[in-house]
Parts: sequence; structure tokens; C-alpha cells
Amino acid sequence: MDVFKYIFWILASYLFFAFALRLMWLMKDRYFQWSWLGEWLLALISCAGVYGVAYHVPLITQHFWWLVLALILGTSILRLRSENLKSQLKQLTTKQRLLVRCLMVLFTVPLAAGVLANAANISGIWSTN
Repeated sequence: MDVFKYIFWILASYLFFAFALRLMWLMKDRYFQWSWLGEWLLALISCAGVYGVAYHVPLITQHFWWLVLALILGTSILRLRSENLKSQLKQLTTKQRLLVRCLMVLFTVPLAAGVLANAANISGIWSTN
């Protein structure tokens, strides 16, 4: 599970910079959306799940991680189907749309994989030893 250690640090760095950028927008332009905070908090919790797999630390409960996985998948589907995203993507070229979708997948898949590994006990952290 060493790959999850690298994924954790990449995701943690991304979360830090994403939060700093959103905070900068709030302070500079007074531009803020509550959905950003919700998505960031869900990503932060998911990053904790990846941490649990990477460092073999059982955090909270196994059932909690199934709920987090359902939330990740649900919010990802809602985000892809949102009218706001569709209208923003229409303004981009085909290559730019592909890049945005690839970035969304590159962020969501490691989170979902780490939380799935935690919830399904693939890493074995929930063993009773």
C-alpha cells in the first residue's frame, strides 16, 4: 500500500492549495459558494480515509467509510450532471473540456479507491489482531 502514501501526500497538498485559493477568492473578490466548502470537507474526510489505508491506521469505523464512499460517488454524479458545470464546459474547447474531465477523474478516483480500500478492508486494517 505504499502507493497510497504518495497519493495521500499529493491529495493533502492539493487540498491545502485548493483551500488557500478559495480563501484568497473570498478575501479578494468576496466570491464564495457553499458547495465548495461541502466538497472540500468531503475531500478532506476522504483524504483521511486514504491516510488510514496508507499508514494502516483504522480511523472512525468501517461503516462510516461506506457512507463516505456513497457520498463521494453521489456528489461526483451530481457534479457531472449539474447545469452550472455543463454551461461552463460549453465555453471551452474540446481539448479543454477533456482536460477538465481528466482532472476531475484524477482527483476523484484516488479518493474513491482509498475509501473503498478502507471500507472493504482490502488493506486489512480492520482485522481483529
